[in-house]
Amino acid sequence: MIWFSKINSEAFKDWLIAFGSGSAIRPGKPLDPFGSSMRKFNNAHTWMKQVADNGTLNLPTARATDQARIDLRSCHLLDPTSIQFTALGKLTYNDWVKFTIPDGDANYEIHRCLLLLKNGLKLKDNLYKDFANYWRELRKYYSFNHLISTPEHLYFFSFFNKTNKGYNPYEVIKGLRMTDADFPTTIDWNVIKNYYNDRPLRAAADNYKRAIDGIVARQGRTNFVTALEIITNIPDAQTTISNLAIANDKKDILRNILKELSNINNMALNQILYGPPGTGKTHNAINHALSIVSGRDVSEIIAEQKADPAKRVEAKKLFDDLVTKGQIQFVTFHQSYSYEDFVEGIKSTVNSEGQVEYNIVDGIFKKICTEAGKRSAPSVNFEDAYELFVDEVNSKKGGTFELKSLVQKKPFNVKISSLGNCVAMPKTEDATPMTITKNNLKSYIETGAIKDWKTYTTTIGEYIREKYISKSATVDNSAKNYVLIIDEINRGNISKIFGELITLIEKSKRLGETEALKVKLTYSGAENPEDFGVPNNLFILGTMNSADKSIALVDTALRRRFEFIEYSADQTLLSNNVEGINLQELLKTINSRIEILLNKDHKIGHAYLINVESKNQLCEAFRNRIIPLLEEYFFGDYEKIQLVLGDNSEFNKTKENRAVINNPSSDQRILFGKDIDGFEEKTIYQLNENILLQKYDDVPVEFFTSIYIKTPKAV
Repeated sequence: MIWFSKINSEAFKDWLIAFGSGSAIRPGKPLDPFGSSMRKFNNAHTWMKQVADNGTLNLPTARATDQARIDLRSCHLLDPTSIQFTALGKLTYNDWVKFTIPDGDANYEIHRCLLLLKNGLKLKDNLYKDFANYWRELRKYYSFNHLISTPEHLYFFSFFNKTNKGYNPYEVIKGLRMTDADFPTTIDWNVIKNYYNDRPLRAAADNYKRAIDGIVARQGRTNFVTALEIITNIPDAQTTISNLAIANDKKDILRNILKELSNINNMALNQILYGPPGTGKTHNAINHALSIVSGRDVSEIIAEQKADPAKRVEAKKLFDDLVTKGQIQFVTFHQSYSYEDFVEGIKSTVNSEGQVEYNIVDGIFKKICTEAGKRSAPSVNFEDAYELFVDEVNSKKGGTFELKSLVQKKPFNVKISSLGNCVAMPKTEDATPMTITKNNLKSYIETGAIKDWKTYTTTIGEYIREKYISKSATVDNSAKNYVLIIDEINRGNISKIFGELITLIEKSKRLGETEALKVKLTYSGAENPEDFGVPNNLFILGTMNSADKSIALVDTALRRRFEFIEYSADQTLLSNNVEGINLQELLKTINSRIEILLNKDHKIGHAYLINVESKNQLCEAFRNRIIPLLEEYFFGDYEKIQLVLGDNSEFNKTKENRAVINNPSSDQRILFGKDIDGFEEKTIYQLNENILLQKYDDVPVEFFTSIYIKTPKAV
């Protein structure tokens, strides 16, 4: 074996014996959330369906129920202290339903794993971040095809990634930059045994062979690492999916998941929705915010609401709930809005004694940054909890504390060693004491990792968690995306409002990024020992009326830090037959003329006509909204307004069908009592009398249809 010839040494021999002599051999760095037990998720899917449907786990036996609970918790899908989904569990189960993954069907394992990884990485779960990082590390040296086709090596690297007395075989292999060529065949353990010819070594080698062969037979990891390959190597993901030995319909589901994954990965932290008035910018800002929070594609949310208006009601209710919880905040900029309103400032208040006090008050931006950035440890941390547990054990008679294993409910005693570790002693005649170190318990409680003696580690760990930690308040908002919506963002003095924070909102400058920056704030910075930064789970979503102020006039510093998403009028949302009037054609024609006479930024949005269901309502919309808007756009130039509405002579309209009517000026003597020297006859413009006086029943249908249909000339 090429790899063995390069690594054999007394240090390697000692390492093999140290870790291989026990009754059970544990892997080092795992590559699956079940702690390398290689279980598949088809069973977990069925368990989660129970939780979703009934809020409980009830398997045929108590042992099976306990094991299911432990497995789901080890994957971070189930709350550590209750039968409730974690945020990851809820997202993942909903995705399994969304992509029609059947529960219990083992043919959809890659799909389940991919959706789990997608959400685990989206929520920045350390367990799944570690899996992804370790896989990327492996892939630097070994091809995906090699690891999949020779799973023995895939598990081998995991088992050999442990350190004893400063020696780690995997790190040595990595340092030698061994590749696929160094592991061309299966591992021949006889070569190792014969080389050293040492009885303890031979026994250890046999233990390793049994452990690895047993796991390889299960094949569970192949599915998980395939999903890891897809999610960590997006450029080649389509090829990976195409080469899978699964049916084409199942490949199509993976491609749909990949599409959503790409949307999430490419989601900009700072976005501005811009366009003319009435194009649905603020309306869709709600959908964009929900997309950011949920991870769903915004186009999917919008399409869903178009197909079923009831979905919009549900979306708005969810949005309002998230606003109440503080995960989404909404603010409107205006000319008087300032840094003091947005970030922080000194505000006066009257105290209970009627005296005026001046205090530094946080603005909406600082408040949501603080909330999104909360990362507080439990009020009782592991060190404190473990100390309390030690005190409890030592307080018992003989310093012995009885517990029952979580799954089989077998009693065992726990003592505390002189080094402060736990010693588990099964209640059998030939029982061998087993040491569960404090560090291993800490690792299990904080990360879910099980390094040794699974039964006793989980039992003691869960006892400590439930009694001393779970009831303590832990806040970690990194798993949630927060959204600040700034409506009419261009109406405020952006540079003044953001102040020194304009740089900090860049993606690379956010907290948690490699080039993160912090600053001392203008007011609180001198007294606050902690500098202020913007967390990387806060999204800023602005809306901008392009007719109100040209995009080109927006501060360059702002433009560079935001992505701009254009919204235009969507006439497909309008009726094509309101008492014979095609609103779609009506709006399309008006906007085409506005674009020629002005520009696209001044088009009229569909919102001006969205609720029009009758001719009279259309008259009202023209009288109160559309005509006044056109008067503002063209600064009272009624000749151009006539061009927009087809009231010019070329359209051959009758007087009652014109919105803007022009008449020559009246007789001078009637107006002034005499002729005025040098008086030039001028055209007088007036609005249609029936529209102006709200005589809508007298307004013919042709008033509107003749805007987009040219009236034939009279013969």
